[in-house]
Amino acid sequence: MNRRIAVANPNRGSELFLALLARPLLFALWVFVLWGTLYAAALAYATVVEGTAAWRRPFSGDDPFGGVLSLIAAGIAIVVWGTIGVVVLLNRVQSQGGRAEMPHARRDAL
Repeated sequence: MNRRIAVANPNRGSELFLALLARPLLFALWVFVLWGTLYAAALAYATVVEGTAAWRRPFSGDDPFGGVLSLIAAGIAIVVWGTIGVVVLLNRVQSQGGRAEMPHARRDAL
């Protein structure tokens, strides 16, 4: 008879780690970044409309901890989006053979 012997997958532990811990944490991080992005945009709009008084509202509301947490989320979101922009720009420059000029700034295109 031709019997197959089942052997445990050695990568099962890392797959389980990804499925149960890493993916939900990554999802929570991106929810935090998106919340910070929305809060930063709303705060920027409120600053334009109301002036600098809008910056006092997160500290003086009913839930000052939530306001401070939202300001921290906004700061982290700005850093994350800035980092993504820099990484994309550097990858784009490297894919062009290391040239520092961007396609829209080429002199031969004029």
